[in-house]
Amino acid sequence: MTGGLEAALADARAAADDKDIGIWGGANIVTQYVQAGLLDELQLHLIPIVLGNGVRLF
Repeated sequence: MTGGLEAALADARAAADDKDIGIWGGANIVTQYVQAGLLDELQLHLIPIVLGNGVRLF
């Protein structure tokens, strides 16, 4: 998606035909959606492995 967060979310909602959708990504994507106020629910799956340098979610 190259149209931005809102455009990507609108496309996903249209494709889902009123069903729930999920946004998969790393800390950068999730943080952008949280800051934009575009998430209704957030589920975190934590894996206790550190690989290289990461981006903080919180």
